[in-house]
Amino acid sequence: MASDEPLLVSHQDAQNEESNAKGRDDVRRLLAQETNGKVDSDGSLDPAEDSNGADKSEDAAPARWSMREVAKLARENAAGDMACALVALVVSSGTNLALPKIMGWMVDLVVARGPGASGSVGGSQLLENTTASGRPSVAQAAWAALGVFAAGAVGSIARVFFLSSAETKIARRLRVDLYRATLQYGPVEQDANAVISCLAQDAEDLSKSICKNIASLYRGCNSAFGGAAMLCYISPQLTMVSLSLLPMIGSGAFAFSRFSRRIAKSVKEDTRNAVARAGERVQQLATVRMFNGEKREVERFASALDGLCGRAGRAALAEGLFMGGLGFSLNASLLAVVCYGGRLVAAGSMTGGQLASFAMYSGLMGLGFGQLGSAYSDFSRSLGASQRLKALLADMPASGSTPTPRPEGDAIAQQILDPVLRFENVHFAYAANPDKEILRGLDLTLEPGKVVCIAGRSGVGKSTLSKLIMRVEQDWQGQITLDGRDIREIPLTAYRTLLSAVDQRPALFTDLTIAENIAFSRPGASEDEVREAARMAEAFEFIEALPDGFASIVGGGPKSVQLSVGQAQRIALARAFLRRARVYIFDEHSSSLDHRAEQDVQRSVRGLAARGCAVVVIAHRASMLEAADHIVVLENGAVAEQGTFADLLAKPDGPFRDLLSSLRQRSD
Repeated sequence: MASDEPLLVSHQDAQNEESNAKGRDDVRRLLAQETNGKVDSDGSLDPAEDSNGADKSEDAAPARWSMREVAKLARENAAGDMACALVALVVSSGTNLALPKIMGWMVDLVVARGPGASGSVGGSQLLENTTASGRPSVAQAAWAALGVFAAGAVGSIARVFFLSSAETKIARRLRVDLYRATLQYGPVEQDANAVISCLAQDAEDLSKSICKNIASLYRGCNSAFGGAAMLCYISPQLTMVSLSLLPMIGSGAFAFSRFSRRIAKSVKEDTRNAVARAGERVQQLATVRMFNGEKREVERFASALDGLCGRAGRAALAEGLFMGGLGFSLNASLLAVVCYGGRLVAAGSMTGGQLASFAMYSGLMGLGFGQLGSAYSDFSRSLGASQRLKALLADMPASGSTPTPRPEGDAIAQQILDPVLRFENVHFAYAANPDKEILRGLDLTLEPGKVVCIAGRSGVGKSTLSKLIMRVEQDWQGQITLDGRDIREIPLTAYRTLLSAVDQRPALFTDLTIAENIAFSRPGASEDEVREAARMAEAFEFIEALPDGFASIVGGGPKSVQLSVGQAQRIALARAFLRRARVYIFDEHSSSLDHRAEQDVQRSVRGLAARGCAVVVIAHRASMLEAADHIVVLENGAVAEQGTFADLLAKPDGPFRDLLSSLRQRSD
């Protein structure tokens, strides 16, 4: 995987506008309908078979998290913490459930009289160990209550600790899986801003929602159903009065949760698209200023945010109406309990302490159902807002499908002795435009031991050819073989150990030193090997001249060095040379080098071919054609002609002469 990472990174800029347009279309479609689609349980894409994950996910219904998936995620990554948190929840929720009973008991103790006694109990008598009737005193009841409260406090402390630990572990798993899915299995042309947002925020939001709402759901269930059970135990008759408003509360909570889920999803998607658009304009700031687009872009960004504010306001109004209605319903229910319960106390059907307990249990039950509704709404909202995270994780292989083990894959790769690349009747069209074929029945053999130059005008499929070789794109028709073996039959990770590449815009990693950037293609390479690769790429001298030499950090930080485009290109070349691959692909690899450096690099490239490697060069300049051993001219998605430079130049009416003339005019 490491060898073609720079190439994978570098194609993003060319696709930003198209990706943003697709994203805006997706959001409009999402806002037009409520989506309940799911990814099939086995819908993960196999990295060696799928080539079109991004487009499939766009056309299909957005993936949503199911409760089963959420439970599995918590169980697999934080089972111990969740179990301990559950025990702590039982303790803390149990104390909450015991509180009304204790308070009612204490009320009855305060107002109780001895057999046949009249008048209220004196203050000093309340503090005695026992009352005249032999019942516990208020002091004893208070000490018992304090013991229960202390147990509840310990349970709350343990609950917070273990849920926080579980939240951290779940977020870690989500981030690692997302990063793995993005690097190993995700499409190359994807929205980097969306991935970063999911890594930074969505994973944390989902993990917090899982842990917080699992606790809220349990507490809500305990309060609601435990409270209802205690109501029935104290007074079944009064319970019917207390539960009269329950259906209305439940239906309101359900309707609000559906509405909030839709709003949260649309707000998050629109926010992400607005920020992505703003980020692109900042990256292209010179172009924006050149055409006086500052005011226009600010107004467009403000307009997008105004729409978001409007939807957020509607969501807040709906939440306010729901919470206000819930509070009114609970208070009305409590008022009915007090009025009707007072009649029962007067009739001797229940004691004052029982009425106090009933009123508290009634409020506790109402709060429990409200907590259930709020937790369900919050859970639904967070799951809906995390659809992008789910869609990105959908590129992971299904749990039932395991990739070829690395040792076996390496053994298959080692069987490639003669790296002859053959294209046999290859047809290919990008998924974004399936009706426009880039390659049309391509038949081509690329032999090792030669520097083979792929030439042609813009759009004929030169870079597409390199993508197919690297299996960046895989949805082609026909057959591509390496040493007689279909390249799609070779495990992807093992196959890429055979490849090395340099793109038109090579990317360097700004948190690594120059030596680490070079060694990225082959971790574990010795210092001498890294230096030798730098010499082959004509990078050794300028690296050694830096204050920290090979230990210099690349990037724009205070302790980093600024490199020119040509210097960055040489480091990328050194990284490719260090790979020890069987197939090398160079796409405009020397465009920023001076003539002398280019000649030196060409000698190193020839040295790779002399070692029996297949060397494919995508030509954009006449000098590359002149240095090639074999030239393949593409036209209309197929081979128009091929041969040596001299042979093709000798054909007066061939497409090569016209191409060479245009390249020379452009270079002049």
